Amino acid sequence: QLQPRTFRMISDRKRRHIGVIAQELAVLLPELVVDGEDGYLSVNYAELQMHTLIVVQHLMREVERLQKECIKS
Repeated sequence: QLQPRTFRMISDRKRRHIGVIAQELAVLLPELVVDGEDGYLSVNYAELQMHTLIVVQHLMREVERLQKECIKS
């Protein structure tokens, strides 16, 4: 399961960042992970946001369906 993480980038050790680990994401959604020219994996966060939006929309529809089901009962 994908978990948010805090980390420091090699290029900027002073700042803490929050995100996901590319290797963990690659197991679930390999199309959102990019091989960088520097040899490191990176996350395509713009596409991850869109994927998250789709999942949230799906969950909202499911909640609405369940609410209607409860009202009928």
